[in-house]
Amino acid sequence: MADYMDLRHNGAYEDKTAEIAALMKNSSANGWILAKPNGFGKSTLLSTVRYLCAGNRENFRHLAVDTDACDLTEHPVVFLNMARLVADSADEFRRALHNVIIDGLGTTVLGQLGKAEADAETLFDKGLTRLCETRRDVVVLIDNADAPIRYVQSLSAPTYSLIPDLNRFYSLLRRHAAALGFLLVTSDLPFEELKAAGANELAFLKETGNTLSAFRGQDK
Repeated sequence: MADYMDLRHNGAYEDKTAEIAALMKNSSANGWILAKPNGFGKSTLLSTVRYLCAGNRENFRHLAVDTDACDLTEHPVVFLNMARLVADSADEFRRALHNVIIDGLGTTVLGQLGKAEADAETLFDKGLTRLCETRRDVVVLIDNADAPIRYVQSLSAPTYSLIPDLNRFYSLLRRHAAALGFLLVTSDLPFEELKAAGANELAFLKETGNTLSAFRGQDK
């Protein structure tokens, strides 16, 4: 994943912070999906959002958001990289999803829950519920939403379907979306193809369209 601070330090970062801030303030959707091909700069974008949500203005000196009009306060962030869900069986997929959710929620939320639920969906549901009980500015970022689907499609003889598990997870995301401060999902596959492949619980998301232009020269 391209790291925002690394790009800033080596002079390779193209300032898109004004576009990102505008999208984060746009309340016309409960959640957004950026469905663009590999090379657009999606992972660079998510890395930038994560640093923006850290609330450290020094990280954005001399960029578009470095103004008094931009409120760079700290936001709790749940980051889930679905590219880690490469699995050859349903059980393996569920274990991988559970681990991704644990990492995304972080030790603070897990400590508040008292235990890490064995079921991935229950863990995600309780974790987001706990976060949203105390904060209305929770940010959820999901990278590579199409990756597990593309992996299974690439198998010569798939032995399982991950679609039911994925849709249970995304249905929980949809249920919590209105309570979040910001939700952004990325996909290499076009949105219609992603839904046609079975991820229909993501249909509540709104495409970013031309709100964000490409991060030229960056990976993903």
